[in-house]
Amino acid sequence: MPSNPEKVIGNSGPCAKCGKTIFCNANTYNNETKPQWQNQDGKAHYTKEGNCKDGGSQAPQTQPTKAPQDFKDFKPVLVTPEEAKIWIDIVNKCSEYTKLAQIELSDIENPALKGLITKVSFEVLGEIQERQARSKNE
Repeated sequence: MPSNPEKVIGNSGPCAKCGKTIFCNANTYNNETKPQWQNQDGKAHYTKEGNCKDGGSQAPQTQPTKAPQDFKDFKPVLVTPEEAKIWIDIVNKCSEYTKLAQIELSDIENPALKGLITKVSFEVLGEIQERQARSKNE
């Protein structure tokens, strides 16, 4: 039986019951903060009985799985000095934008949102690497 992703603030993934993407965000109730599965709109995904609020109890939708990327071993493939300069400029800009976004969003208390910004930046770098690899193979 499929299960939800680990219930840790900042995680997201398909609901085990309906297959829709759910997000684990911090929820404070009676001065107690706990992780809660929420829809994209920030509202609870499950009812007290454990059903999906939008009535979804059908079988999960199959979603294509993507192999996790390990960014520690990320090395660009460079051919010319011009490509090297472009690559370094792109990486520096992504880093700069990520830092600026986190500074601008410092008053937002939702750690999932801050994590999402960083995640998207790394996904952009991954896409750049994939495009570069495809262009070399053409």
